[in-house]
Parts: sequence; C-alpha cells; structure tokens
Amino acid sequence: MRETERSAIKRKLDEELKLHTFAGQEAVLKRTHPAPRKTRLHALWNRELEWVLNPAGLIGGTAALLLLAALPVLSYTLQSPQPAAEQRELIEVGGNIYWSDTYRNEVDRLEN
Repeated sequence: MRETERSAIKRKLDEELKLHTFAGQEAVLKRTHPAPRKTRLHALWNRELEWVLNPAGLIGGTAALLLLAALPVLSYTLQSPQPAAEQRELIEVGGNIYWSDTYRNEVDRLEN
C-alpha cells in the first residue's frame, strides 16, 4: 500500500512540474566540472573568425594602408635638405664640367 501512495504522489508531482524545466543545467555543469586546460585551448584554437568586408570599409582600409606606407617616404623627403637649384653652378675645369660646390669640397679635402 505504501508503494501505491508513493507512485500516486510521484505521478501528481510529475503532472504539476511538466511545464517547468531547468534550463541552467549546462551553466551549472561548467561551474561544477570545469573543462581541463587542453579542452579550453582546443576550443580557443577551434574558433571561427568572421570578417565582414563592405566596399566602403575596403576602400577606406586600402587608403589608410597606402597612407601608412607613404609616411616614411614623405617624412624622409621632407627632412632631407635639398640644395636649391640656383645655388649650384656648373663650372668647367680642365675640360671637365663639375658642380661648383662639389668641386670646392674636393679641392678643400685634397689641400688638407
């Protein structure tokens, strides 16, 4: 007689709890049984990356890359001193033509 009462109570409890389910089972299992390091590393490496490219972003990114590539060239060009064309003169010495500043530097170097 005790078994019939117990099965009747269980049946009634099952009917009442039919609509209620426990959805946090996975979260509880993760907290109580954490994954080993090897499994976590495997999950990290096995992640999919999704790259969304739209034309505006592609054009803007390309322009930014070109600008970054041109910066060292522009900075070198702007920093290096360029002698003015009117300061340099061509001179003829011994039948040969030299820039006057280059000739003076060589003569000074040879004299010293």
